[in-house]
Amino acid sequence: MKQGAELISIGLLSVWLLAGCSQHQAPPAHTQQPTNDDAINKCWQQVGARSQLASCLQQALSQAGAKADQAEKAATADSQQLDMMTSANIDAKRNFSAAKRSFHQFRERFCRWQESMSVGGGSGAGDTYRGCYVETTRWWTHLLNRQLDKDQ
Repeated sequence: MKQGAELISIGLLSVWLLAGCSQHQAPPAHTQQPTNDDAINKCWQQVGARSQLASCLQQALSQAGAKADQAEKAATADSQQLDMMTSANIDAKRNFSAAKRSFHQFRERFCRWQESMSVGGGSGAGDTYRGCYVETTRWWTHLLNRQLDKDQ
């Protein structure tokens, strides 16, 4: 039963994300969607040594996480404000909290899957996982900021 509820939450998150994406114009053709390779490639360019790659990715994850935390706090505050301003029972804060939980579950599972598919548990598995985590966190932050009209 709990797994069914989690799948429904993830499905609802997907619908919410797609609905949010459809409200905006498509990016220019020259813009590519980020992949975990972006984070890994940027770190390779910065450090140039396999032994330093994990720490570079961890630093990128810390930075991405801090920005995501800010965006999540802003989304929570805006949702709460909207709930207080309207007479309709829209439950914006509760719905955002559910979307946030679902995203965090999705990110963890997706990055674990990507890790297992990319290197089969070899020596680069942790880097693939961290790279995925960085990029999905950046993507989430971008979506939140765009919804809040704070994207840069």
